[in-house]
Amino acid sequence: APFLFEMRDPWPELPAALGLRSRPVLRAMGALADAACRRAAVTVALSEGMAAIARARGARDVEVIGQGCDLDLFGPQVAPWRPPEAAPHEALAVYAGAHGAANGLDALLDAAAALHARGERRIRLVLAGEGPERARLLARATPNVTFLPAMPKRELA
Repeated sequence: APFLFEMRDPWPELPAALGLRSRPVLRAMGALADAACRRAAVTVALSEGMAAIARARGARDVEVIGQGCDLDLFGPQVAPWRPPEAAPHEALAVYAGAHGAANGLDALLDAAAALHARGERRIRLVLAGEGPERARLLARATPNVTFLPAMPKRELA
């Protein structure tokens, strides 16, 4: 059967950016990523940037299939909902997904803290999900941040 490789994250670049410094481990990750790209009949990438990385690693046939939105779940027919902490005048910036080191949620909390410090009260950050970093992130949240548990897509919509 033909081998299809789906490239979601650049390896070893992502672990290196997150602080992994072991050269042998990074080399091994790079060799595996190169082999997967070279041997795949088709490589699927989530973005043009990922496609460029796959091609540089020897992928012959690369298709970009970006992440999309299910309009049955998130369309205009869905009744709006707001968390109880959100004031009617606040715009919601929502992140839904894993709360792990690779997700960069500290940057969102830094932005929320800067907005709060400037007196900006028109934006609320909502983070929905679970993960190993959640408790630490909760501890540094400012009043303009709301955390929600992980929830089914239909409820999240």
